[in-house]
Amino acid sequence: MDAPSALDKAARDLMLLLRCAANGTAPDAARAARMDLDAVYLLARRHMLSACAALALERAGLEDARSRDALSSALRRAAAFDGAMRQVTQAFDEAGLWYAPLKGAVLKDFYPAYGLREMADVDLLIDPAREDEAQRLMEQLGFALQKQCSACHRVYRRGPTVTFELHSALFAPAHGEKLHTYYKDIGSRLVPSSGSARRFTDEDFYLYLCAHAWKHFNAGGAGLRLLMDLYLYTEKTPLNETVVRRETEKLGIAHFEARLRALSRALFADEGEADAELLSYMLHSGAQGSWAHLAQNGLRRAGGSPLRYAIRRLRVPLDQSDPLYSAYAARYPLFYRHKLLLPLLPAWRFLGALGSGRLKKELCLFHEKKRK
Repeated sequence: MDAPSALDKAARDLMLLLRCAANGTAPDAARAARMDLDAVYLLARRHMLSACAALALERAGLEDARSRDALSSALRRAAAFDGAMRQVTQAFDEAGLWYAPLKGAVLKDFYPAYGLREMADVDLLIDPAREDEAQRLMEQLGFALQKQCSACHRVYRRGPTVTFELHSALFAPAHGEKLHTYYKDIGSRLVPSSGSARRFTDEDFYLYLCAHAWKHFNAGGAGLRLLMDLYLYTEKTPLNETVVRRETEKLGIAHFEARLRALSRALFADEGEADAELLSYMLHSGAQGSWAHLAQNGLRRAGGSPLRYAIRRLRVPLDQSDPLYSAYAARYPLFYRHKLLLPLLPAWRFLGALGSGRLKKELCLFHEKKRK
C-alpha cells in the first residue's frame, strides 16, 4: 500500500522501493523514472536502507552510479564485519567464553541479498562475568576500547569501519525496572549453538527486538529499518503467538508491539491501513533516532516544563540505588572514581552540551514549542 498522502513524495517512493526489495519484486519502471532520486537516497541513507533502495531501482532498470555505489559499499562493509566476526567468535570459542549475536548480526541473514541489512556495528551479548577477559581478547585482535557508553556495554573499534559492541547486559535499571528485571538473567534462557555461541529462541529474539525498539522510542526514536527488520523476521519465522502475547504483557509493551507489527505488515505486506502517527514519528527519527525526539521525550517526562527538564538533565545521581547511577558512573568514570569532583559534573555536562551544539538546538526547540 502507499503511505498516507500527508507524507512527502520521497517517503512514499522510498517505501515503495523497500516493499519491492523485501518481497523480491520490481517497482513500476515508469513510476521509478519519475522519482526524485536525490531526495530518495538522502532519506534512505538516514534510515540506513540505501542498499535496499538501490536493489529495487536496479530491478526497475534504473542502475546508475548511486545504486552501484550503495550496493558495493554495503557489500564491502558486510564483508569487513563478517571477517571480523569470524576472528572474534573464534577467539571466544577457544577461550570458552559464551556469546550470543544480537540485532543486525542475526537479522542480516533474513534480508533477501547479502549486505542489504546495513549496520553501524556488530552487537554481541557476552558472559558478564568475563567482560574484562573479553576486552583482552578484543585488544589482542587489534580492537581498541573506544568508550563504555553505559554499565551494559563497551564499544570496540578496529580501523575506520569495524565496530563491535559487547553487551554484558541487555537493559540497565535506567531503561525501566520491567525491562531490567525481565532480562537480568537472560543468559540462562539462551540455547546452546556451535562452539561457545548461544542463541535466543525465536520468540525471545523477537521479544528482544521489540523491547529494544521500545527503549529507543522513549529516547530518540527508531526508523524504517526497524519495520523492515520486523517484517522480514516475522515473515520467515513462525512465532508462538500465545507466548508473544503473554511475554509482551509482562514487559509492558503489548500495545506497542501490536502497533509496530501492524505497521510493518501495512507497509510491506499491504495489510490494513498504516498508522500515520507512528509512521510519521519513525520517518522523522531515522535509523539512529533524532535529537529533537530525544529532547521532546525528555520534556514530556518532565511534565512539559523546560525548567524541570533542565534540572533533571543536570542532576547527578549519588546513591548506588538510583537507577541512573550505573550509567553515569560508566559514562563519567573520572568523576565517580574521585567523588570530590562530582559537584563539577553538572558544569562539565553543560559545557559538553554547549560545545556539541545540542544546547542551542534544544533551546530552539523549546522556543518553537512555546510559540505554538
